[in-house]
Amino acid sequence: MPDSCLTKLILSAHVDPACTTVEERVLRYLRDCCASHEFHSVEAAVLQLRCSRRQLQRALKKLCDYGGTLRRPLFC
Repeated sequence: MPDSCLTKLILSAHVDPACTTVEERVLRYLRDCCASHEFHSVEAAVLQLRCSRRQLQRALKKLCDYGGTLRRPLFC
């Protein structure tokens, strides 16, 4: 297998355990798959997390309200 296919397979196995919530998958994705611990592409995150854009928005809002993540403005 080429490195890119192997990497995708490993990341997919890391992010998508069967019995987790979207919030847990988001935190795991940010911790294990994003070097800067930030989302750079919502589309890529949605595909990787296997959830809808709306589910991702709800999970991020819940995590921000709870204090599990910080929201940074796009333009400073």
